[in-house]
Amino acid sequence: MNLSLSARIAELEHIKDQPAVGFEELARLASEIGYEAVCVRSAQVTLDTPDDDIKQTRQLLDHHGLQASMVCPGPGVSANTADSSQELRDIGRHLEVTELLGARLLRVSVMREDDVIWTQRAADQARERGIRLVQMTHTECPFETVDACLEMLARIDRPDDFGLCVEPANLLVCGDDYGPEAIRRLGPHIFNVYVQNVRVDATGSSSVATNAGIVRYQRLIVGEETPEAQAGVDFDRFFEGLKSIQYAGFVTCHQPLVEGTSVAELAQFVYDRLRRSLG
Repeated sequence: MNLSLSARIAELEHIKDQPAVGFEELARLASEIGYEAVCVRSAQVTLDTPDDDIKQTRQLLDHHGLQASMVCPGPGVSANTADSSQELRDIGRHLEVTELLGARLLRVSVMREDDVIWTQRAADQARERGIRLVQMTHTECPFETVDACLEMLARIDRPDDFGLCVEPANLLVCGDDYGPEAIRRLGPHIFNVYVQNVRVDATGSSSVATNAGIVRYQRLIVGEETPEAQAGVDFDRFFEGLKSIQYAGFVTCHQPLVEGTSVAELAQFVYDRLRRSLG
């Protein structure tokens, strides 16, 4: 497993379009700390970004010895908006951006019943470029639980070209398991891994809509060892599952910025904790 840093670490909890640092600084920090890749989001590169600018971003990655672990150029996808799946209907530019960045994984959103056929068509187009489409296990979509994921994956039926980015905190919020048995069930479909940390809490400062209703939660830091963090994601169980399927892809820190902590401090803290988990 290789560690990747999501550009989300420069974004506050509910503000995803105003990064605290530029991409050049983020790439430098990631490289100096020891991350092997950066997950590029729409706050850095969008569908409207000129090709020359995208190539410069790629050059920054190359200069710092980094890969683009995954690309998410559509702002609706990173924000998980209700209409984010519309981008599946015109996937061409998304694939071009992904290719220009040298990535092989493109994050998409499947939100509704009628998205299945468009996902199949988009996956077929992606295959021609050597790119795979990735759906995150996320709230308020058809991929909230392990059972729901498996059902949708079977219906889409593109096992080599469409798979999952498994993220345990979202499974936790939706009341599902993310331990070894769950990971083994999802194993053949796991193309990527994100990690963030929350504690489900009726008095939590944040809330999220799920298919079962509103869930309140408290944001935690990945690897945090305070007493309250014991009710967050059990990363030992999660990584036990990944090791049991011999997962060898990227594990991306999807930690958002925490007020009062610098991007550099937070990125280093999470890296140190994740490196322990990887063994």
